[in-house]
Amino acid sequence: VRLAKGELGAATAAFREALDRTSALYGRAPHNGNRLFDKAQAEYWIGFAAMQKGDNATAEEMFQKYYASAVKLASMDRGNFKWQKEVAYGLQAVSVMDKNMGRTAEAERGMQQQLALYRGWLKQYPSNPQLRFEAANVVSWLGSLALEQGKLGLAEDYFTENVLDLKQNMAT
Repeated sequence: VRLAKGELGAATAAFREALDRTSALYGRAPHNGNRLFDKAQAEYWIGFAAMQKGDNATAEEMFQKYYASAVKLASMDRGNFKWQKEVAYGLQAVSVMDKNMGRTAEAERGMQQQLALYRGWLKQYPSNPQLRFEAANVVSWLGSLALEQGKLGLAEDYFTENVLDLKQNMAT
């Protein structure tokens, strides 16, 4: 609620309190994935609020922690698709920070990793519109990154793929 109101300082304080609590709970039960999930969410939101404030150092640190927590979480239960998707979301957060920090090649690598995850999941769940939408978003990011690097042909390929993905998503 505080974040939605633009109260970034108050939101950050609440997210930090949540991180302290969830970290303590996770520390008491390190094999409890739900506790790690909650900790990861707090890490993400601290990073997001920091990014909104222009605090790139904190945002980058927290997004890296979030990604590490997501990878650990996913390894705890390969059958929990919600937890598997956290890895893709972590890659997205880290890649966005890489882009914001001018590390275009690193951002592109992260987005490519994320797209590979989505393509694998779409083979398993081909009729899932949310997955198709999220994959199309990654393709759009890749198109923008290619455009920034002057890779016009590659950018065009990504943007064309993005439009086709979105059309397919809207048709279902």
